[in-house]
Amino acid sequence: MANNFFYYIERLELISFFAGYPLIYALVHLLASLQKPEQTIVEHNWVSLLPYAYALTGSLFIGFVIDNMNGGNSKENIIAQFSSFIKIWGFLSILFWIPLFTKKPVYSLLHSLVFFSLVIKDFFIPNFNNTIQKAISTDMTVYSISLVLNLGTFLVIFLITWGIKKLKIRNSSSDNLSS
Repeated sequence: MANNFFYYIERLELISFFAGYPLIYALVHLLASLQKPEQTIVEHNWVSLLPYAYALTGSLFIGFVIDNMNGGNSKENIIAQFSSFIKIWGFLSILFWIPLFTKKPVYSLLHSLVFFSLVIKDFFIPNFNNTIQKAISTDMTVYSISLVLNLGTFLVIFLITWGIKKLKIRNSSSDNLSS
């Protein structure tokens, strides 16, 4: 029973970090498709930022896991963090910092669908003694947190790239004036 409880908590942690990404992915694609080329707010593709936002979420997840390690950073404790496939799958999200994986944003979506399926699973198969309604209520609360987290990471990446682009424009225009 205790093992089921810890597995359930681990699932909720993973849902809270990664399950909201597919909806944010769809929302960004929708907004990007509605944007007319002559009315661009920013001169780069929003969709290309999605894998970086997902990688930031993965980095935050790894920080969360490291912060919650009981017993310090001993070899046994670190190995225990890699005890489940689903958690290792979550750790792999940091691979989206690598340009090879960011070329196709759909890879980040496919990676996150594993975690989204955990939410869908609870609609059909409740956990241990929970009622279906209680499990769905808990999952929806955690899923809402995931949506806010994933939206926040996307906005952070968006603002950073927007700021860098503005600085480059400012520097290039000042270089042209001084020439």
